[in-house]
Amino acid sequence: MVRSLLSFCLRFFKSRIQLQLEIVCLRKQLDILTRTSPRPRLRPSDRFFFSVLTNIFTSWKSSLLIIKPETVVRWHQQGFTLY
Repeated sequence: MVRSLLSFCLRFFKSRIQLQLEIVCLRKQLDILTRTSPRPRLRPSDRFFFSVLTNIFTSWKSSLLIIKPETVVRWHQQGFTLY
């Protein structure tokens, strides 16, 4: 009983930590996108941040894609015109 309770607590907190790391990653992406240049580049500090994050955050690949919302809307419009 105690073992299953401990296992549940570990899984619960691990998922919370993963969620918090994903939020931090997404906030960093927003920070990069709000820079004034038309095509923002990754700075060395950004690269360092993401390299440290890859060691901690196991599902980092699903959260690392940096795309502007306008780009997604344009892709959908192009897809519908082809259909």
